[in-house]
Amino acid sequence: MDLKRVEYFVCVAKLRSFSKAAQVLKVSQPAISRHIQALEQELRVRLLYRTTRGVVPTEAGEILLNQGKTLLVDAQRIRDALEGMGQTPAGDVAIGMPPSIAPALAPLTIDACKKAYPNISLHVIEAFSVFLEQSLQLGKIDLAVLSRNSEFPNLQIIPLAEDEMVLVGAPGSMPGVEEVSLAIVGKLPLIVSRGFRTILDQRTQPHDIALNYVMELDSITLTKGMIMRGRQFSILPYVVVHDEACAGLVDIVRIVDPVVTREIVLGFNPRRPTTAAFDAVRKIVHVQMKNLI
Repeated sequence: MDLKRVEYFVCVAKLRSFSKAAQVLKVSQPAISRHIQALEQELRVRLLYRTTRGVVPTEAGEILLNQGKTLLVDAQRIRDALEGMGQTPAGDVAIGMPPSIAPALAPLTIDACKKAYPNISLHVIEAFSVFLEQSLQLGKIDLAVLSRNSEFPNLQIIPLAEDEMVLVGAPGSMPGVEEVSLAIVGKLPLIVSRGFRTILDQRTQPHDIALNYVMELDSITLTKGMIMRGRQFSILPYVVVHDEACAGLVDIVRIVDPVVTREIVLGFNPRRPTTAAFDAVRKIVHVQMKNLI
């Protein structure tokens, strides 16, 4: 049932006049007549009949008049509620982040969300990108920050940032070195995670450079611990080792010729409906990621 037609009928029935209703609604009288005729055809009942003193609702029209008033009031309440949510987003939002990003990005996102949108309940899930992609497909989370190693079928992707990757070693392992070519890095014993290896292989293959992988670990914490022991090196996003570098726990050197980067994207399932809270969190993540990198 078209609410606009119900609104036209209620106005005519209350005023007992097509012409007066046309003035109030600022719609032509023929248009109102067509809508009410269409409503009668849809409901298969006569709603109004004409008298010398104007139009009068039939028995069916009286029922629609009473129920229609309530229907229009409820519809307006729904509009007001939803518009209010658009102004003050509220509700639950679940966002996933990989271990290489979550420690730096999650606190910034949580703090910004609490400050700007106290009525949003934000849930942060830490997992590797492959598991976050699956969770998005299954509808277990609303958003995910992903390291883009490949295409994500069936997901909507929004670019966030290019994150530079650096050579990481134990303190004192690279004295006086500020930059190093990727070809030189290829001679060092490297610990790498499986996800980062995919990125590195994509960067090295066009340049015919082979890296010396001596160990694969699917743990950022364990990788950094092994590096600090001084036996191996790694190539990690700068954001992952920023705190350790500032504390003097590791040395970092920029890689050049070529520069190695990874693309960070924000993914979501386009088949799922979005909310004002979803849009608010998405914007916050975009801003905080730009501030971080």
